[in-house]
Amino acid sequence: MGIVLLGNKFPNTEHTALLESTKEFEKPRQRRHEVWLLTCYMSLSGIKKLIEELSQEIRVTDVYLAFDVAEIFREGPNVTSDRLIEIERWCRTRSISFEAKPLSSGSLVHSKAYAIIQRVDGQIYGGVTLVTSANFTDAGFFGTKNVELGYLSRTKKDVLAFEKLYNQLWNDFGKELDGEIQAENQYLFKYSLLSSGYFLHKWDGSLSQMLGIRYDLTELAKERAQIDPELRSLGIEPGDTFSRQVLDLKNMPKKEIPAGFTRSFTVETSWGRWCPISVWEKVSDHSAEVTAFISAFHDATTDAKIQMASAEAQKTQDSLIQRGLIRPVSADHISRWCERVVSLRTNEAKLERLFTGYEEHRLPYDVQNENEVEELFNSMIESIEMSGQKNKTMSKVLASVAANNLKPLKLQSGEISQIAEMMKNA
Repeated sequence: MGIVLLGNKFPNTEHTALLESTKEFEKPRQRRHEVWLLTCYMSLSGIKKLIEELSQEIRVTDVYLAFDVAEIFREGPNVTSDRLIEIERWCRTRSISFEAKPLSSGSLVHSKAYAIIQRVDGQIYGGVTLVTSANFTDAGFFGTKNVELGYLSRTKKDVLAFEKLYNQLWNDFGKELDGEIQAENQYLFKYSLLSSGYFLHKWDGSLSQMLGIRYDLTELAKERAQIDPELRSLGIEPGDTFSRQVLDLKNMPKKEIPAGFTRSFTVETSWGRWCPISVWEKVSDHSAEVTAFISAFHDATTDAKIQMASAEAQKTQDSLIQRGLIRPVSADHISRWCERVVSLRTNEAKLERLFTGYEEHRLPYDVQNENEVEELFNSMIESIEMSGQKNKTMSKVLASVAANNLKPLKLQSGEISQIAEMMKNA
């Protein structure tokens, strides 16, 4: 107990320090234990991990999560609310009560502290508290990157003091996710709406563009390109340059997302086409071929196949240079091509963009960038107003603005079916 250094380079992280402390509890499987989490930034996926590991040592009955209100805008209030509801249901199946509350004080609620409280007949019997610099994130609480400083205590006095201060923050600054957050001011609603979607950019790249071995043609090659069948068979056509394809990618799955998707479910803005998260996730869910595409690309670009293709490419390259058909290249021209293929093979995000034809971005501003957010929001509304017939997403945005909440953005069953049918027929 006392002041300790925490992180993956030290004996304990915040995560392991709490786990180890529970081993000293009396009657850990019989008594009630509450997990209290106070954080500025958070990783919701870490809640289940912590509960599962604690449940191996103690009987967990209640979990409380208090976090700074700005965290709901990372994915938007709708998505954050849905994820918290899913955690609450997951806890309920384990006979655990779960409550979460965003804290809004007019400025950042920067506090980070954690406790496990043991109760007997409703009263605090014991427990452990950890006041620390670490947020409830992978880098902070779970210690994958950061070095943190914390005060760890198992005294009943500190546990009681923690409960009092936690309840004060919860009662004085706690807000309800549905409605109250957005109702604080009009600007916060606008930020909430924009952060509840992805900004999609059409990805114009292709595998052939990325994986072709590029050469500059000589004047002789330009003259012969139209009449020489051998050159045509190599892919050489009239022009200044050509890219030679040496990998067999003929059987790669084709793009699945139809062009009509943008017409029905996106809105043009100054930062790209905006699409509600709920819509894009359904579209992505139906892109089952993405996994097959990545797998097929891995199969087509094994080290052995790259080595075989590069050997053939080197032989052809040397022949074309010797015959005066392409201009000389650097000695590492083929090896750099090999590195490019391997780099793409390990970049699944880029492969997914190549397959779907879109690149997704979250809102590029945080809640403090008011001028930029206002400008982006206005560009969305202007785009909708200038549009003749309003598509699904445009209508949802207008309904949300009229109601001053984000509930209209949620997908209805008919819309889910429409997306499923659209993807099925793509």
